[in-house]
Amino acid sequence: MDAEGGHGDVCHDLRSVPEPSLPSGLALRPVCRVPEDVRDGVPLTDAVAAAGRAAPAGEVSTAALVTYLRSLPEGPRLFAAVDDDGMVRGTSGSRTFCSEAFVFFVNTDPGWRRRGVGLSMTAAALRSAAESGATRASLDASGPGIPLYRRLGFTAVAQMTQFSRSG
Repeated sequence: MDAEGGHGDVCHDLRSVPEPSLPSGLALRPVCRVPEDVRDGVPLTDAVAAAGRAAPAGEVSTAALVTYLRSLPEGPRLFAAVDDDGMVRGTSGSRTFCSEAFVFFVNTDPGWRRRGVGLSMTAAALRSAAESGATRASLDASGPGIPLYRRLGFTAVAQMTQFSRSG
């Protein structure tokens, strides 16, 4: 069994979240999670495939993630950073319940890391949550994501250990 640490983090004031500013060559687009979603959205399968490429080998079952995201009740908003060729280079999402939001599905293509994509995608999810009435948000942060989330006003509220079993 392997164990990996991370944090449960909270942002207490979504009004302070900056406008997303993706690097040149990327555009923010909604993800079409279910057929009723926006027609010009990025197909969910494309966004999940990008998340699979961003994760360590074998960590993400893309078929299971598509099924899970489609099964969520109405309300989650998913986003993709798309390059000029239509390739998804980053993803994010948020779900709002009353004044609380949860941010998830934050991934950045390995070739686009350290350019502000993750920060911009997380900001997009947070601003969308604020538009839905949320005033604070939480997320589960991996070690590499912690500095990014700190820049957006998140503070650690819990240490987490995630276990996985191979074989």
